[in-house]
Amino acid sequence: MNEEQRFAIEWDCQKLLRQYYHLMDQRNYDDATMMLSTDVRWEVMGLDLRGRKAVRDAFIGLTNSTIRHILTNMIVDVVDENHANAVSYVTIYVEKGFPDGRPIPFEGSNRLGENHDKLVRTEDGWRIAYRIGRLAFARD
Repeated sequence: MNEEQRFAIEWDCQKLLRQYYHLMDQRNYDDATMMLSTDVRWEVMGLDLRGRKAVRDAFIGLTNSTIRHILTNMIVDVVDENHANAVSYVTIYVEKGFPDGRPIPFEGSNRLGENHDKLVRTEDGWRIAYRIGRLAFARD
């Protein structure tokens, strides 16, 4: 693999992670879970889930909140043409209710997490195959 191919994989993987959070913030949970491999392992917020359906079912409780994820400090390490690892920070803002044309009042972010992802290239493109998400900071 040459440097250009490595950069292309890094870009595609970063784009995948950004798309995932954008879809989550728009409450488009069906499309967000399509960013996961069919056999995904998801260790986040005390959960240990396997498969897209299990992850999708875990999102049911999110429907009555407005959520925004700010993804930063992302590093993608390419393993080979079909595998990569990523580490990123995600600042999470969660407030009950939905915007009605006005900003939602808030006091700051609710959580700061760190994600460790294993990414895999499938027939449908790059997908998250394994995520370990841990909180570094949380507001009471």
